[in-house]
Amino acid sequence: MPNLTLKPICKEDLPRVQECFLEAFADYAMSPEGMTVEKLIHRSEKNGFCEDLSIAAYDNGKMVGFSSTGLGPWKGETCAFDIMTGIIKAYRGQGLAGRMFAEMRPGLEKHRVRRFLLEVLQVNEVAIRAYQKVGFTITGLSMATH
Repeated sequence: MPNLTLKPICKEDLPRVQECFLEAFADYAMSPEGMTVEKLIHRSEKNGFCEDLSIAAYDNGKMVGFSSTGLGPWKGETCAFDIMTGIIKAYRGQGLAGRMFAEMRPGLEKHRVRRFLLEVLQVNEVAIRAYQKVGFTITGLSMATH
């Protein structure tokens, strides 16, 4: 794996996240073209975007992966929610998702998060395996870890 730098994502980084999103999801089952910066900002705000729990990976200054995470109540407890995670194709399969989730761990502990929820298309088997590898389990139609 290249020598990647992991950094927190702040709201000012969301335009760069959108650029990375378009490239990361170019080969996805659903077209990413409709995800404008404005829609990404709205989705982030709606889902409780948390800078402590959002990480981007950079290779020589270029964002090559990200995990944008929200924080909020769910079934009576504070939960983290994966707003969106994407990794550019050339960087997949190298453990980057695991590194980004490991980088979030102190923030999860700080916010006393016991459950992390995410949704993934059932046809996205590569993503499902990556999430399972870092500790997520399938619960019904969504995935969760605790």
